[in-house]
Amino acid sequence: MTEQQKNGKILMQLVVLTNELNERDNQIAMLKKKETHYEQTLQERENLFKQDTMVRMQLGKRLEQVLMDKEEALDQLDALKALHWMSS
Repeated sequence: MTEQQKNGKILMQLVVLTNELNERDNQIAMLKKKETHYEQTLQERENLFKQDTMVRMQLGKRLEQVLMDKEEALDQLDALKALHWMSS
């Protein structure tokens, strides 16, 4: 094999390796984009979970207040009924 053939073979191997390296770099860049997308999606879900938790807590407090108001209204109704019966 001549020196020129050896150099040509080495050059071809270099081209193949460079192409493979570029392909791997492209795959890495694509995977990094996917990772960023997944991280953003995860952060959005975490934010939604926090908001959902806050809304549930607020609704629980509001329900508790409504139930207490109902009890108070029923007590007042009972008192009015008793007053009405006493005055009749």
